[in-house]
Amino acid sequence: MVLFRNIECSILDFYLYAINRNHIICFPSITSTSTEPQQFKTTNLAKKVNKNDGIPKEDLIKITMIFYYNHEKGNISPGIIIKDNKGKDGKYLSKHKNENEVILFPFTFARILEINKLEDNYYEIQLNIINKKSYIEYTLRDHVEKRQLFSNLD
Repeated sequence: MVLFRNIECSILDFYLYAINRNHIICFPSITSTSTEPQQFKTTNLAKKVNKNDGIPKEDLIKITMIFYYNHEKGNISPGIIIKDNKGKDGKYLSKHKNENEVILFPFTFARILEINKLEDNYYEIQLNIINKKSYIEYTLRDHVEKRQLFSNLD
């Protein structure tokens, strides 16, 4: 599966990707992607979340991320396809019906394969999603609960 995501960031945030080429990075929160390349645009919410609303437009770096995912038997899915899926209220889960959205779960790990300059202040980053056998949140929770249990025995 190939997934796409567009972001805008400061030059300093871009350098964090650049210095981690060939390394594994973590997406610690829900990450919205699409099965289809999207026209580059950012929302006001994205600007606030990424703290870009005070940066002059000409100083922002545009990035198209291309995620490659090759499922291996015995591994869990890194996300959920919500294209055309509706909630119990009958409303589409994706904001736009034809968005072809795939939500990557928190703690998705990916290796940065390549970074290509497309234009001034516009780059493409290719990433390979790392397969995993369990969701790290549950492993961390279970580890903390065990530590708390054993600390009560001291």
